[in-house]
Amino acid sequence: MWHFAATATVLYVATRSPFRAFNAIRLSPWDLAPVCAFFAAYVILGNLSLTYNSIGFYQLAKVMTTPCVVLLNFVLFRKTITRYMLIAIFAICIGVALTVRSSAGTQLFGVVVAVMAFTATALYQIWIGKKIEDFDVSPQQLLLNQAPLSVLLLIPFVPFFDAVPDIRKF
Repeated sequence: MWHFAATATVLYVATRSPFRAFNAIRLSPWDLAPVCAFFAAYVILGNLSLTYNSIGFYQLAKVMTTPCVVLLNFVLFRKTITRYMLIAIFAICIGVALTVRSSAGTQLFGVVVAVMAFTATALYQIWIGKKIEDFDVSPQQLLLNQAPLSVLLLIPFVPFFDAVPDIRKF
């Protein structure tokens, strides 16, 4: 939530003088709510994965986002990749499988959460690409609209999944 708030603030400042890095536009929160829900889900699931898995396993699971994007794009949209890209994706999967197999301390619940996290991340990445096309906006314009709404969606989860930082330490 804090990251999204900072992102929204920096993007807002980037639209103002003297920067004017891009033009701010307004999108309907109703149109963005489902995307923001996936945005929030991938963050919550990623944090849960880090909670229930070792850092090494968490990082390996994140690597599986790219093969998951490729697989979902093929299954959902029949998008194909080149043979060389497929070989690279296959090598990534083999490497992750071999590393995870030798990794100790991985619990089933942690694995399930990690799979849910990288799948949600992959779906979010695919959907964002579609929304950029649908709304005819730049990634920065979409994120400027999406980040503040995502903060609001994450607020109810903070007491359960996060600790409020001690402002005095800053």
